[in-house]
Amino acid sequence: IAAGSFTVPAGASVTVTIKPVPAPSTKPGDGTVVGNVYQFSARASTGQTLTLVAGHPATIVLEAPRTGGPQLTLERFDASTWTPLKTFQSGCGDTDEAASPSLGLFALIAQGSTGPGSANAPSSAGPPVALIVAAVIIVVLALAIGATRLSRGLR
Repeated sequence: IAAGSFTVPAGASVTVTIKPVPAPSTKPGDGTVVGNVYQFSARASTGQTLTLVAGHPATIVLEAPRTGGPQLTLERFDASTWTPLKTFQSGCGDTDEAASPSLGLFALIAQGSTGPGSANAPSSAGPPVALIVAAVIIVVLALAIGATRLSRGLR
């Protein structure tokens, strides 16, 4: 949050708080919350809750609990709906950031995934193709080596 982002009463200081909170009962319509939900807030030393001045967005940065997987979007919850923010991957691939015009609840949302067992969840059914291909290659190599040794022994 840059200087000048709040209208602060004269002589007051600002405290910005970021804390994990329980996920709201309203779920995102476009995916599943990944990791924690965080409450971002600002308060003047006079007790006044502060809001961001227009044109002075806060940059929100959250770290995903894992790298890889579905596309993640940083979203803000406004007491009734989740709103996706233009999200950029930053850091070493496991942090995402977005500019938000207001503070509040934020979380990373796995796009297109609505949790285990749902219609949009990745399927774990079916054989692991890479494992089967590797096993076939090993068997073919073993047969080729065995055939070569057998033909040398018959000479």
